[in-house]
Amino acid sequence: NIYDDKHKGSNSDEEQHETWFRVCCLTENAGAVEIVLRLYNKQQLNIRLAFSNGNTAIAFEDYLPELRTYLHKTKLVLTELKIGAID
Repeated sequence: NIYDDKHKGSNSDEEQHETWFRVCCLTENAGAVEIVLRLYNKQQLNIRLAFSNGNTAIAFEDYLPELRTYLHKTKLVLTELKIGAID
């Protein structure tokens, strides 16, 4: 799913833009995985990852330093990163 929105900011008349990208997939090794990305204010990024297996969610935390290093090399600013299990 992709959702693209433009709206007036609450504190100003300046138009704000945000894009949401959501992908769900069933993997052979990790089970179900959902990722939601929100890009707003041109370069701010929120990432939410949900795994069907709590152990997989915990194991994914080992990859966070690599993900943060990669994003640091881009123009994107990671403002939120959540990892969890699908209930």
